[in-house]
Amino acid sequence: MKDMTTTRSFLAALAVIALALALAGPALAANVNVGVSPMGGGTAAPSVPDAVEGETVSLTAASNPGFRFESWAASGATVADRTSPNTTFTMPDRAVTMTANFSQLAPGSHAVNVGVSPADGGTAAPDKTGARSGETVTLTAASNPGYRFERWTAPDNVALDNANSPS
Repeated sequence: MKDMTTTRSFLAALAVIALALALAGPALAANVNVGVSPMGGGTAAPSVPDAVEGETVSLTAASNPGFRFESWAASGATVADRTSPNTTFTMPDRAVTMTANFSQLAPGSHAVNVGVSPADGGTAAPDKTGARSGETVTLTAASNPGYRFERWTAPDNVALDNANSPS
């Protein structure tokens, strides 16, 4: 009789475990809402419109002519680098709202955008965020441990005084 009671208890425990798993179900995806400020300043998009808790989501922003990207404002999560137009965040268990903030440049100015490749190789920054044609902009780069500065690259219409110097 004892064997039969043990078997019933074991089956009952399995049924409770199966019911708990069925009630928990798969993780539900939540919305990744992305906007821009001010309207017309640029575009912004997430890598996915919905994500589950723990998923890494990429954010990409691009400025329109006459504007420059400034920062991400986050509600519900923390972005890895709020001052980079290309960044990531880890999805929490609820919907999030991310806003790409842009600023308008002075008339006749062009945005000065600087990036690092690979992204974890170091940091780079211009001494100003916008410049007129012919105006000098000083760039500074710093390598992270395990990396070294190689060179600056720029579009054909930008002249570099010394592409091999980090500053």
